[in-house]
Amino acid sequence: MIELKSERLTYKELDYQFLNIINEWHNSKELYGFLVGDYREVSIERDREWIESYKCNGGTQYRFVAFYKSVPIGVIYLLEVDRKKSVGSLGIFIGDTNYRGKGFGKEMFKTLIDFGYNTIKLNELQFLTLKNNNRAISMYKSFGFKEDKSFAKTVVKDGQSVEVIRFCKDNQ
Repeated sequence: MIELKSERLTYKELDYQFLNIINEWHNSKELYGFLVGDYREVSIERDREWIESYKCNGGTQYRFVAFYKSVPIGVIYLLEVDRKKSVGSLGIFIGDTNYRGKGFGKEMFKTLIDFGYNTIKLNELQFLTLKNNNRAISMYKSFGFKEDKSFAKTVVKDGQSVEVIRFCKDNQ
């Protein structure tokens, strides 16, 4: 089992011991307001299957629960790892609202970038975000990520179409 560390946080690889907190976060309508996916209620059994599918992924994804001291605060993901193309997709969320707006997202994102480039040895990282997620976009740009202007996608959030942006960065 992989464990990561950053300045204030530790990260433990996703496992069944985190099932209840993951299910709580997956059922947070407020959290899904920031995410590309649309909100839907998720059963504990569905999250158990989700964890099982992760554990059988063959190295194409990495998922970690982030802890501040002993408190789980969120999740970082490296998904769709294609070792031939040397690319992977990033994902991050802070599930515990008490830890938002305190720099933890930036620390989590930096840890995920370092993991993708230095541990997994990928050459390109990318991710999707909602066009209206200005705070996150500002953070992503501060790490040197650039918008992929050739990408076009919309999703429906609360009955409204919202543009999705893809950001990319090469390891230089």
